[in-house]
Amino acid sequence: MIEAHDITVRLGQRDTLKGIDLVAAPGQVTAIVGPNGSGKTTFLRALTGELKAHGTITLNGRALQSIPVGELAGLRAVLPQAVRMAFPFTVTEVVRLGLRAGLSAGRDGLILQALEAVGTVDLADRPYPDLSGGEQQRVQLARVLAQVWEPVADGIPRWLFLDEPVSSLDPGHQFTVINTVRTFAARGGGVIAVMHDLNLTAIMADKVVVLKDGRVAAMGAPCEVMTEEILSDVYNCPLRPGLMPAGTVPFLLPQSSPLAM
Repeated sequence: MIEAHDITVRLGQRDTLKGIDLVAAPGQVTAIVGPNGSGKTTFLRALTGELKAHGTITLNGRALQSIPVGELAGLRAVLPQAVRMAFPFTVTEVVRLGLRAGLSAGRDGLILQALEAVGTVDLADRPYPDLSGGEQQRVQLARVLAQVWEPVADGIPRWLFLDEPVSSLDPGHQFTVINTVRTFAARGGGVIAVMHDLNLTAIMADKVVVLKDGRVAAMGAPCEVMTEEILSDVYNCPLRPGLMPAGTVPFLLPQSSPLAM
């Protein structure tokens, strides 16, 4: 489990995060949403230990700051919004970086399995810089999957932290990634993902944390927090969600905006 209490982050002269609390459970996908500048990426970086924060964060019952870096790499893997690589590594070499950081360094067979999970096996020998933005994004996801390939190791859950994992992808590959993420959680791992697309969030997430101005505006299941009142206030524009026939997954259409009327 990940527990964060009273998390505050000050960047420059302003508090980017203002006393945020969160409990995220393994076996679930927790999504963080909110408008630009609401603190989503800052919160994710605080939860991974990449950014200094005031407050307390525990990972699987241990204070985050007390976990040695090498051990931490075996417990959680982080996919940032963008990854710049200065050398012309092949796709296989990029994914192997995840193996070396995690607990499965001797299992090179995992490279192809990780690439297969995100639909990029055919790119294995290609130079990484030659790939499209969406292809690079999927290769980087394969890298972090390789780092924590087994969602549970010795009874301890492992975690994926993903910052906009589907932002550059076409619909088919978006659903491939969503299925991979959901499978990781279903096998006992934990996932925390920053998302922009609310429809994909509703499909993927078990729990949604809605941020506004560095604070939690709402938290709960998608159908609980993706309401007209909450979303219209957070995004500062009229938004009227509908519900799928089963009545549990909300969705938003462009026609719900006054601009389409």
